[in-house]
Amino acid sequence: MKLNELEIKIKIESDVHFHKVYERCNQLFGSPISHFSQLDEYYDTPDGQLKKQDLVIRIRTSGAKKTIALKSPRVDLPSGMTSRIELEFLSAEGEKVHQQLTNQGLNPHEAAEKERWTFVYQECEIVLDKLPFIGSFIEIEGPSEAAIKEVVGLLDLSSCEVIRKNYGELMKDKFHELQLPLTNLHATFAKEAEYKLNTY
Repeated sequence: MKLNELEIKIKIESDVHFHKVYERCNQLFGSPISHFSQLDEYYDTPDGQLKKQDLVIRIRTSGAKKTIALKSPRVDLPSGMTSRIELEFLSAEGEKVHQQLTNQGLNPHEAAEKERWTFVYQECEIVLDKLPFIGSFIEIEGPSEAAIKEVVGLLDLSSCEVIRKNYGELMKDKFHELQLPLTNLHATFAKEAEYKLNTY
């Protein structure tokens, strides 16, 4: 269970850059401790009360494992990092958790697939993410701004774009740009492939 989350998110602009960052992580931190695909579902009230208050209830599914996260509003720091309280724990009841949230008037308003590689360096966790429609990112989470800045420097990412929005917000912006439906936004790699097939 996490109690606090201090992290920075950086955009990776191309597949070539992603490969370079991945190889650099391998050289510095060793092989990833995990690599898997997952589905993130974000729950809210019908009128979006949680989002309005920057509160998050997320269920993350990877295979048979479901992880529940509860996040407080973000605090944006001058460094570009964000800090927030996060409680994260495994669900012991699997699919029943969906029904429990629905019974409380919460429904999955957004969902997105993600492919994730996780590395560890000292007390920092470094994740490389690939998502449909919005591309690739690196998130670095650590115990202090100094520790996170050290990893950013090691990976030569100091000049890259820092992203303050979360993936759900980025996905909504992209769907709006592409004039895709924003209601019950569901972003999967299959949907991205279908969109490209019909567009190009």
